[in-house]
Amino acid sequence: MGSIAGFVGIGPSRDPVDARLGELDTIAVDPSHWRTGIGKTLMSVALRYLIADGYDEAVVWTVEGYERGIAFYETMGWSRDGGVRDEGRQIRFRRDLSTL
Repeated sequence: MGSIAGFVGIGPSRDPVDARLGELDTIAVDPSHWRTGIGKTLMSVALRYLIADGYDEAVVWTVEGYERGIAFYETMGWSRDGGVRDEGRQIRFRRDLSTL
C-alpha cells in the first residue's frame, strides 16, 4: 500500500577495510512487519548481490546484547568471528558466501 516495510544495504567491508570482503551494512524491518518473512527475503537479496559483486565472504556488525538481531543473524547462517569495536559494544559476524 505504498509504505516501506524494510530495507537492506551492502557494500565493501569498511571494518576491516578489505576489498575482497563484503559487508551487510544495514538491514531493518518495520516492527509491524516482524516475523512475516521480510527480513529473510531482504537477507536473501543482500546475499545474492554480495555474491554477484564478487565477494566470497561478508561481515555484519551488531550491538552486543541485541538478542533479536543476534538470533536472526545466526539463523541466517552468520557466525561470530571474535571481532569487536566501540569498546566491546559491537560484535562482528561473518558469513561464507562461496557455498551459496
